[in-house]
Amino acid sequence: QTQRIYELSIQTCIADGVLTIHLNVVVGKKRLPSTIDNPAEYQLDSYSPAYITMNAQVSKSFGKDKNFSIYVGGENLTNKYQKDPILAFDQPFGQYFDTNLLWGPLTGRMFYTGIRYHIK
Repeated sequence: QTQRIYELSIQTCIADGVLTIHLNVVVGKKRLPSTIDNPAEYQLDSYSPAYITMNAQVSKSFGKDKNFSIYVGGENLTNKYQKDPILAFDQPFGQYFDTNLLWGPLTGRMFYTGIRYHIK
């Protein structure tokens, strides 16, 4: 079984505004390019490890025209990330140096907040 993506978006009207909740979940593993011809220390499995990442955002709209909103969210809430994304990183000019084997997030958990204004 390879990677699956699940998304849920809920939008509801509440007193004096609109509340939007968005959740994105990625589950599974990814097939990786073959490294079978590389020396043993630079070989990878055929698939990445199975993992789950979750991203979520909540937004609240205000104003007469609902053109002003505030939001808060988080990315990679499970804090799963690829520890060694570059193959043969210790030999940047070597034959086996490869930056194309990325299969998952490169950074851990991140939270954010912001203000959005829509010009009509």
